[in-house]
Amino acid sequence: MAKEGNVEYCPIIKDMWEARAIEVDCGGLNSYHCLTDNEGRKWERCVEKSLIKEGNCPIFSSKGFIDWKPCNISTSTCPNTTYVSNEVYKYPGCFGNNSIHERSVDGISNGVIIGVVLGTMFILAVGLIVVFMYRRRKHSNLHTEEELAEKQNLIPGE
Repeated sequence: MAKEGNVEYCPIIKDMWEARAIEVDCGGLNSYHCLTDNEGRKWERCVEKSLIKEGNCPIFSSKGFIDWKPCNISTSTCPNTTYVSNEVYKYPGCFGNNSIHERSVDGISNGVIIGVVLGTMFILAVGLIVVFMYRRRKHSNLHTEEELAEKQNLIPGE
């Protein structure tokens, strides 16, 4: 099984990219980069900027340096001009599948976990309603029996 990258997705909006760069705090000559590798895994690293030629996407090499690969020509979000590697957020086509995936716990997806939790909560709610209604009815019957007994005591001659 291939090792995952250190992030699930890379920012594709300038504000998000800059906020993440501040969090990571590269400092010096290095700049924040979030790039894929040859296998599509996403990594955040602090490396020097590099000029990337039109039609190409920066990627991390197996040694962690910036390399490049041709962008999928059919994607309209590929770079159509030469640019600096830490501005790749402008070209979402360079990230491939860049969605946040469902995390799983021991092979169980979030959907299953949420379904079980919601189902359990529903069953508990129905159970509480049934108990409440039973007690209310029982309490109501006691009042009725007490009132009946009281009325019988008020009726003369019986």
